[in-house]
Amino acid sequence: MTSSVAQKPEIIVIGCGFVGREVARQAAVTGSSALVTTRDRGRAGQLRVEGLAVHLLDGDEAWERLLARATGSNCVITYPPEPNADRWASDIAGRAHASVYISSTGVYGDTTGEIDDATPAAPSTERGLRRLASERRMREGGAVVLRAPGIYGPGRGLHIRLRAGTFKMTGDGTSYLSRIHVADLAGLALAALARGRPGTVHVVGDLMPSTQQQLVAFLCDRLGLPMPEQAERARAHETLRSDRRIDPRPALSALGYTLRYADYRDGYGDLLNSFASG
Repeated sequence: MTSSVAQKPEIIVIGCGFVGREVARQAAVTGSSALVTTRDRGRAGQLRVEGLAVHLLDGDEAWERLLARATGSNCVITYPPEPNADRWASDIAGRAHASVYISSTGVYGDTTGEIDDATPAAPSTERGLRRLASERRMREGGAVVLRAPGIYGPGRGLHIRLRAGTFKMTGDGTSYLSRIHVADLAGLALAALARGRPGTVHVVGDLMPSTQQQLVAFLCDRLGLPMPEQAERARAHETLRSDRRIDPRPALSALGYTLRYADYRDGYGDLLNSFASG
């Protein structure tokens, strides 16, 4: 008599950028197969060279095939709002066994102070309104929504811009900001597939919000760089103009997840050590 181990559901990653690739990587580590998508034929070739299984979304027929494949699969959606893609992705989320939509804390607009799962969205820009509309559509399909602040990790973050000399402090740098390491955002997405309640919204981030000045001073000290010049708040990118502190503890508790990088000193410390060794 033989026995067999139940195979883990395939994870369909719709949108394979910075976060999507990390989701696929972590899925492979846990023994799940991942299918990533892209609309760019050249990028599809690059992703295949990296060893990823790729589905090219080059038209409605390709979306139809992906929808048919979704039954019994899990799904992580990571791309920016786009009406036609949202329509298909919401249908896929509804057919999948479990699904997650990676959103943004940009839906909180000008809200200041502490933000957690109970804080209502209040978008103040067209970009934020589009993101909230996409969230609603994905939740209708049963997706768990993860609202993420600034995402950093290998090859992406303030340390890159400081080293390149392209970053300017927003005002005097006293506004608070939160962040999340890409490894933790991907890990939270997988946790939400396993333990999330369909249609719920969680705001995620690390456990140590800081002022922009505190983070930049830490990075400049480690990189041996002078503090950057200041720029008017109105000239800064909208992601750097907010003043809020994320409390991720409700989300971490609900999803049963422990952060790998609980604060910026741990997360950026690893990245800067890689800089030094590289």
